[in-house]
Amino acid sequence: MADYEPSSSIEESSVSNILVHRMFHGCIAGYKLELLLHDDIELELVCQLCNGMLNEPLETSCGHAFCSHCIEIYSLQTPGIVICPVTGCCEVLPDISELKAGHILSKLVKKQKFSCPFKGCLWIGQCDEAGQHVASCSQKKPTWEIIQGLAYQVNDLATNNSQLIKTIHSLDREIQSMNNPAFYWKIHHVSNAVYGKSELFSPTFMTGKCGYQACLHVYMGGNSIGKGTHISLYLQLQLGTNNDILPWPVKCKFLISLINFAKDEHHYTQSGKTEFDGTGKGVGYPKFISWRDLQKTEPNKKFLLNNCLILKCTLTSDSHIANLK
Repeated sequence: MADYEPSSSIEESSVSNILVHRMFHGCIAGYKLELLLHDDIELELVCQLCNGMLNEPLETSCGHAFCSHCIEIYSLQTPGIVICPVTGCCEVLPDISELKAGHILSKLVKKQKFSCPFKGCLWIGQCDEAGQHVASCSQKKPTWEIIQGLAYQVNDLATNNSQLIKTIHSLDREIQSMNNPAFYWKIHHVSNAVYGKSELFSPTFMTGKCGYQACLHVYMGGNSIGKGTHISLYLQLQLGTNNDILPWPVKCKFLISLINFAKDEHHYTQSGKTEFDGTGKGVGYPKFISWRDLQKTEPNKKFLLNNCLILKCTLTSDSHIANLK
């Protein structure tokens, strides 16, 4: 396996971009006017929002121009109808995407002469040459603005890293649940389910990492011979992503338990063996448990707690593929 070394050019490029922005823009979107070699800057080249020289200008129908970033932020922060921010102008602005790009203004800005922001450097050039100069300027030194810019970048990376860690943990839990042969399903609002949405399907679960996909199918009010008196429960193998490479039919052993909240034993359990042919047809019990037994409370038996019940299903197949880890 070959060793990997990150390219330093990526870091240098990123730092250069921060240098250019912080040195020539500071905390505004436009270019700093104090870096211009002359004071008689034309007003049409100045953004009326940040008071810097226009950067990627957008023009309005009323003849004013703003840095694209400035006018976008202004529009987002202005509720309702957006009015031109220039004092005395009452022009209603359209959507940002409909504003005209100020290509002529951009060319005029790029022709302006700037001095180097680093003390002791005598460089003078156009703003579109600034990036290349700042990256190689012999007078550049770490400044608070540069450090602050790098700090922002580090904070962004830390935030992204934290989000990635959460995603990894979530995927790890999902993988562990796929490898766990026991599946638990908590059904809430049991009494309401009887008279409302009586037919319920559990989330899907797997017999193994590369195994069969299954689910539990419950009629809270019962069906067939159990209708009105029992909870009916069925186990189904569903169409999954691995079906084409799995052998059919498949023989399975299953153990379905209604959890006893009163004690970690004496669970209400049904078990058996069956063969699934891959058509989605299920197997189960029209009379899984009667409502009378479900609601009965004894010292060592309690199947309902806070109007909830929990079903546990352990499903194993004879296929060696389904049990790959």
